[in-house]
Amino acid sequence: MAAKLPFLEMMSLLALAVAVVPALYLYNYYRGFARHLAAAKTSNLTYVIAPIFLFNRFWLITHRAWLPLLSKLPQAWTESWIDLVDPEWPWKRAYAPFKKLGTDTFLTVSPGGNLLWCAEPNVITQITTRRNDFPKPTELYGSLDLYGKNVVTTEGAVWRHHRKVTSPPFTEKNNHLVWMESLHQAQCMVQSWLGPDRVGDKTVENVADDTMRLSLHVISRAGFGVRLLWPGVEDQNTDNVGSGLQGKGEQISTAIPRGHTMRYVDALDSLLHNILWVLLVPRWILSKFSVRTGPDATTNPRKAYCRTKRPEKRTSPSSSGVNT
Repeated sequence: MAAKLPFLEMMSLLALAVAVVPALYLYNYYRGFARHLAAAKTSNLTYVIAPIFLFNRFWLITHRAWLPLLSKLPQAWTESWIDLVDPEWPWKRAYAPFKKLGTDTFLTVSPGGNLLWCAEPNVITQITTRRNDFPKPTELYGSLDLYGKNVVTTEGAVWRHHRKVTSPPFTEKNNHLVWMESLHQAQCMVQSWLGPDRVGDKTVENVADDTMRLSLHVISRAGFGVRLLWPGVEDQNTDNVGSGLQGKGEQISTAIPRGHTMRYVDALDSLLHNILWVLLVPRWILSKFSVRTGPDATTNPRKAYCRTKRPEKRTSPSSSGVNT
């Protein structure tokens, strides 16, 4: 009988914990909502109450699964907010929510925070130009610290430091490089569609994939001095496209370098294809369940390639005018 008492006490404590944890969550949920609702009321702006914070990381990952279920609830429960919890609503609904509310500026109030939505050009201009009065909510940008703090995820003195470091590459010389490489890569993309015989009997199922590859190639050329090639266009003549870009010392990425598991182009391509997972899923999970084969793809691309390319560019006799 005495041996059973500790077991019963343990079960009682476990049951208490199971009951207390949800209660504490609901209490904090309510406190957050009450605090944000009070702030919305003092703003004198039109507001809409929504049960979900749009930029919640879990919601951003799983919203496509939940929205169809929420849409099955009685319309009277969801009519006012269902459209506004879709992260893509500004693209899908455009001006419709503003027109429905009869205002160009409104708030969405949720337990996770308040969000201001604005379609008034004058107000937007003030918000974007008075950065000291309207600082960025840097806590929402934590997932963008993929390679460390940067000009997007910082504010104040730290932001000024990053801006000072990142602004020099944006010169006319580099802008010219980006423009010419964009022309070159666009022509190579069209060549890959037409085929070697230029018949053009290939069906392009998804243009978005090729346009993303085009952007990747331009970034690689402008940022790292590495010209990437299109499938089936490896031996094209580049003399008539992007004149002056085929500088001495330029690298053409075609093989897996020593010490790596993937080609440079494959690593960046994999990163861009899975960028949302890389940004939203905790790093320790990605390290155990790599989205694609090899650590070069997602877990730490900077260590895998960026640190390799930086000293190569510094020691290269010619970096084709790229100042990074």
